[in-house]
Formats: sequence, structure tokens, C-alpha cells
Amino acid sequence: IRAMGKKVNQGTHDDIFRPVFDSWRQEIDRTINGIRKEFTIADDTEILLSGSAGDILHLDKFIEGTLGLTTHFLNPIRNLALSAGSINRESIPFHPTLLTAAIGSALTLPSSVNVLPINLKQNEILRWVNRAGLVVSAALFVIFLGITGTTKININSLNSKIQPLQEESDQLSYIQGDHNILTENKNNVEQQLNTLSYDIDYFNRILAINRFLSYYTPKEIRIDHLNFQEGWDIEAYKKIGRDLVKVVRKDDDHLRIVRIEGKVKSNPALLDRHFNNFLTKLEDSGLFQDVEVMSEASQVYMGSDNLQFQLKCII
Repeated sequence: IRAMGKKVNQGTHDDIFRPVFDSWRQEIDRTINGIRKEFTIADDTEILLSGSAGDILHLDKFIEGTLGLTTHFLNPIRNLALSAGSINRESIPFHPTLLTAAIGSALTLPSSVNVLPINLKQNEILRWVNRAGLVVSAALFVIFLGITGTTKININSLNSKIQPLQEESDQLSYIQGDHNILTENKNNVEQQLNTLSYDIDYFNRILAINRFLSYYTPKEIRIDHLNFQEGWDIEAYKKIGRDLVKVVRKDDDHLRIVRIEGKVKSNPALLDRHFNNFLTKLEDSGLFQDVEVMSEASQVYMGSDNLQFQLKCII
């Protein structure tokens, strides 16, 4: 302090603690330099000492002389409102700076310096988060409770409207059975009508084919066999043991077919012409989907002026 131009009486242990104060000066310089990187320190910046610094005599003068900045001990109870008779500001047995941390943790002033340690600051933040969380949770609980109540009321209202409808539906349940029976009967009638319609159409087609063959078959052609059938019979032989057995296999079961067998009797030079003209008339009649010649041959014993044929006409 004397090196700074201050007249201070020499203490008993000044020489012993001189290295301590020198190391303090180095620590203070490093600390201030670190603070300068994050905060702006001007010439009129004021430094306030708190905590146990109040127990070190003339520490404010020492730091002020070291840094060249105005330095004072912080008195946290100077502007603090105290109840009458509780605490006497003048009779505190210790320096008021020791109360800085306690009073700072109890008071929350906007735009003020927070002297709490880092772990206590985090706890304080978490405490405020918990308080805000409780408020939000309470608000959400009230909202959800209101929504639940409203939903319950709406459901009860709907149930009260549905119940009479359900009772009426139960009373009219026999109508569903009658409707099913009528639907089944309707389907049966439609199937029968479809079958009858198909049979009637088939019968009309048979009449039309018979009229056509009666009117447009030339005199040179004689029809010996006319058969309306489902499918086509194919004759074959199957060997059973040492014997050949004649078998008949059914083909095109889903088709309605007219089997026409007959012969053409005419001049040998005109047999093919009469037969081909007859086929052309059958194909152009519009009564058949397809006309196929299954066999066409002249038998020796019948003479060269006869031609036997077998036709497969698909209706």
C-alpha cells in the first residue's frame, strides 16, 4: 500500500504475507485480463468486492492501486429494508460483504449481478424450469380434463339418441329376414328366367334352322340325319387286352351343335360345286358361328355321282 502512496501503519505479519499479496496481484491481473475478453471494462468501471474480501484490511485500496479502477467493498444490506428490531446495521459482528452470497441468492433483481456459483445458478434455472413446467402441466391437465368432460357429455348425448334407434331396429329385425327371403326368391326367379330365355332362344334358333334347311337346301342335296346336340361325339378305338373296343369321347361340351349328315347326288363334274354352294349358304345364313366339314367322301358302291358328307355347325 505504501508503494502506491498510501500511508498505512505497518502490521505485525506484513513481511510474512508479502509474497502472498504478490501472488494475489498476479492472479488478479490474469482474472481481469480474462474478464476483458468477455466484458467491456472502461476507465470509469467500478469494482465491488464481496464475500470474505471484507476480512482483508485495505484490500480495496490494493486492487484499486493495482488496476487503476475505483474499488469499494460491497455492502449488501445498505439499501435492504429490515424489519424493526430484527437486525442493527451498526452492530453486525462481521463485515457485511460476507452476506453478499446469501442475500444475492434470496433476492432476484432484474439487470443485477448474480453472484451465485455456477452449480447454484444451474439449480436456480432448473428450479424456474420446474416451476414453469408445473404451471404448464397444470394448464394442460385442466384443458385435458375439460376436453374429457366435453367428450364424455357428447358421447352420453349420442348414446341417448342411439338407444331409441337401436330399440326400433330390434323391433324391425324381422324385416331383414323377409328381405333376405325375397332377395333369394328374386335370384331364383332371375336364374329360371335366364334359363327359360336361353331355352326359348335356342328353340327359336332350331325353328329358324329347320325353316332355312327346308327352303334353301337344293334338290341335289339330301339330308339323311339332322341332330341338335350339346358337344360333339368323337368315335375311337381303345385296345383292351387283345381286343380293340370302340369308344365315344365327348368334345366341346359347352357348345350347342347341329350335326348334319347327308349326300349330294349329281353329275360327277358338278358334285363339288353343289356341295360348296350349300356350305356357302350355311355360312352366310347368320344362324351358325362356324361350319366345319367333318367328313367328305364318295363310296365306291354308291357310284361316282354320289358324295357323302358330315357337317359340324356351331350355333
